[in-house]
Amino acid sequence: MTFENQRLKLSGRLTMVQRPGRYTGGEYNAVRPDPEADFRFCLLFPDIYEIGVSYHGYSILYHVLNRMEGLSCERSYLPWRDMQSLMHNEGVRLFSIESGRPLQDFDAVGITLQTELHYPGILRALDLAGIPRRSSERGRDDPLIIGGGPCAFHPEPVAPFFDAFLVGDGEEALPELVQLMRCREFRSASRRDKWLQLARLEGVYVPELYTPGPNGSVGLTGLDTASRRVRARVVTELKAQYYTGSPVVPLVRGAHDRLTVEIMRGCSRGCRFCQAGMLHRPVRERPVADIIDQVVKGLDATGWDEVGLLSLSTSDYSCLDDLLAALMSRLSGRRASLAFPSLHPTTFSEEMARVDLGGRKSGVTFAVEAGSRRLRNVINKGLSEEALVEAVERAYRLGWKTVKLYFMVGLPTERMDDIDEGARLLQRLARITPYRRELHVSVSPFIPKPHSVFAREEFLDVVELRRRIRRLYSRVSGRRVKTSWHDPETSLIEALLARGSRRLSGVISRVADGGYGLDCWNDMLDLSLWHSALDEHIPGWHELLKAIPEGSALNWAHIS
Repeated sequence: MTFENQRLKLSGRLTMVQRPGRYTGGEYNAVRPDPEADFRFCLLFPDIYEIGVSYHGYSILYHVLNRMEGLSCERSYLPWRDMQSLMHNEGVRLFSIESGRPLQDFDAVGITLQTELHYPGILRALDLAGIPRRSSERGRDDPLIIGGGPCAFHPEPVAPFFDAFLVGDGEEALPELVQLMRCREFRSASRRDKWLQLARLEGVYVPELYTPGPNGSVGLTGLDTASRRVRARVVTELKAQYYTGSPVVPLVRGAHDRLTVEIMRGCSRGCRFCQAGMLHRPVRERPVADIIDQVVKGLDATGWDEVGLLSLSTSDYSCLDDLLAALMSRLSGRRASLAFPSLHPTTFSEEMARVDLGGRKSGVTFAVEAGSRRLRNVINKGLSEEALVEAVERAYRLGWKTVKLYFMVGLPTERMDDIDEGARLLQRLARITPYRRELHVSVSPFIPKPHSVFAREEFLDVVELRRRIRRLYSRVSGRRVKTSWHDPETSLIEALLARGSRRLSGVISRVADGGYGLDCWNDMLDLSLWHSALDEHIPGWHELLKAIPEGSALNWAHIS
């Protein structure tokens, strides 16, 4: 079936599904595929359109790849369950947004691994595309499946499903990978020879060339063509050419309905629980002039009226005052607004709080993490209670409507008096929250993440985690305080997948067989299915959540 016929077959039936704009394409600023391209690459996001279209990393790669002559890069997303059923009933394969071309007809498919809960969605997408799940089952004509993103630093649970992983920054590495794959010699090679050639590239991990050991370690099969330890790719400079001034404007409102502009990459804080801060070192900052240029062009090209300044710690950007002053000067009269990701309270300055582009000042978020000063010192947070109170007061005084605070429970060495200290702190903040202002508090269980300082720590028992969350919130009251929490049972699944080995691939397959792969959505996550699959494939799986002794093998030790 040609891809034109597939789109035609669905065109009269899209009214049967929710939000058909997820699948129609034709967005403003989307690239029109080159029909004469000699290499076709598809970026697949393993979640629904609204989530994937807001992912800034794909915006960068989409722009970088489509600048390459003779190459066509398109996008695809995991359909919602109604569309999955319709595609199955109509015999339609998963296709790209831009042209409707089935993924099976691309030369390569790049899949980002943003969260462990996306793993079943990856398999559902491959099934919908008619591509064999396991790399060992694919033939010469099947597209190469390439993984990337943060979970590519610890990908063993999904390693059997990928031909290769690109570890680290992709701005330079992915074009190198594509240039290799489009060579005539590479195209004519057997699949195994392709793996050998891919493994020669720095930052590329080819799972089929590595063998998991009985103790969880991963080692080479004895081939000299692959590096024993895969080192992540790092771009030394965030060049202006990596970023587009004309990002895609979605037809269906995305999770982040704004212009997102990266201002720096990396973080120097060194919080011991934080994986992202370790993966994205060193700190690299973009020049103020480049940022301003992208903001102005982006607002002109999209019609958005909000700008998100993206980084792991935006308030640590060394030229922030200059940047904010330039933004207020250049955007005066546009009634635009600024959105910041979570901030460190100690660097939320008066100048930052005063910034006014003429639009609304909706909310500011502070990552507090722990309730007591003792525990914040343990995790290397470096935050006093008075500094937090001053930051919250400053935000309210200078017009911010909402302050959101992030906390964790189950951190190493945490005691009940730490929980009680957190409750006392929240009550103090609730008392200073003015009329018509809100204090939002979000609590998540601590998950020991690979490559973080706390990677070997235990994941606390779910019952105990729930007890601590209840204890915290039972001591917090006030009409202007709104609370939420991440379900510890869901965090348990994430913790298992984060530190697990290839043995979990069978569990993921079983879960994908029994659902729609939409496990990031609370109403779609079937915990009983996960537990059943774990009991079947890994008896005694609860042991995997305990602390990992020093000297024991780590399932990600071959990747740095």
